[in-house]
Amino acid sequence: MEVIMKKFLRIKTWFVRLFSPDKKTLGAIGEDLRKVAVTAIGVGIVGLAVSGDTITVKEAGLVLFVGVILWIYGIILTKVSNS
Repeated sequence: MEVIMKKFLRIKTWFVRLFSPDKKTLGAIGEDLRKVAVTAIGVGIVGLAVSGDTITVKEAGLVLFVGVILWIYGIILTKVSNS
């Protein structure tokens, strides 16, 4: 019974650390998210300008929209980590 309890507590501790990252981790995630978002925004803009057989205007618009959302979320995470 004691072994099961220790395993349970170890798993619980892991989940708590997983779902409540510290400020340094949030800053790193925010920075990486902004980098991914800038790439997505660039791909969306190029897709809108060069729409053809490989990417439609709707797909390019969707990639652009997702990039903007990710960029805003990255800025929010960076702000939270700096406060």
